[in-house]
Amino acid sequence: MKNNTICIYIRLLVAIIFVLGSAGNAFGAFGDRYWGVFGFEVNSNQTIIRVYPGSPAAGKLNVGETVSEINNLGARTFDREYVFGEFLDEIESRNGGGSVAIRLSSGRVVSLVVAAKGSWSATAPVNCAKCNRIVSEAIDYVLNTQHKGKLRTELLALLATGDARALAHFVTEKGVLYNASAHANANWYLGFQLITLCEYYLLTSDSSVVSVIERLSKQLYSYRDTAGLWAAGVDRVELEKYPNGPLRGPGYGSYHSVTFQCQLALLLVERCGLADADIVQHNRLLTAYLKST
Repeated sequence: MKNNTICIYIRLLVAIIFVLGSAGNAFGAFGDRYWGVFGFEVNSNQTIIRVYPGSPAAGKLNVGETVSEINNLGARTFDREYVFGEFLDEIESRNGGGSVAIRLSSGRVVSLVVAAKGSWSATAPVNCAKCNRIVSEAIDYVLNTQHKGKLRTELLALLATGDARALAHFVTEKGVLYNASAHANANWYLGFQLITLCEYYLLTSDSSVVSVIERLSKQLYSYRDTAGLWAAGVDRVELEKYPNGPLRGPGYGSYHSVTFQCQLALLLVERCGLADADIVQHNRLLTAYLKST
């Protein structure tokens, strides 16, 4: 069962970066953002909502201030995350680290120092001291701050680390994944819930999650549209009107992004040996469709 987690390390390491912002993931349209290496959070308006004690931002930035630029990159610049991620890579690899300039809407400019983490090894993310340090700091952050992402993907990220502390934390928190979300974009939540629970089951064989996986997988299966795919949300009026699935949502392509994690979830349910006949048949049909395109 350990091999099942090894083959998805890259996917889960991406989840760590997504949740914790270690590579400069920040401002955007999806709510609060955490600037991992600097230790502060902003809301969707780029207003600082939290500064963490002991971080580079502590004593320099204040809750309520609004960030307008970072190293001359506008807070809403589309490609800022790529540019800034490369910048962080570069200064983390210097001897002694480096600094970044934060310009606030008031005109005040603050310099925050980033500690050196070393260079990537030739085999990264395997046998890489820098990777190990980033993962260790990510675990510390989740455990020390009790950070909870909206999709709870921090729990998926913790599973990837193989760390005993991370797994123990997951066990105490896994109950939050047991019920289908009432959120308008329920399929986003359900997809990630099932992926996380299935990875946990494949890792531990914990039978306490079996009935949950079976129940949520049937629910997710029932939310497919007439094409056998998923929209972000669930139109329960249409579900009642069209028992074979709601009509195709307007604006969705042939394979919308939400379908990716929903389909991955059902494939993992089958990998766990917990899929009913309908889900197995669905997996065969959709896999055949994707191979033919």
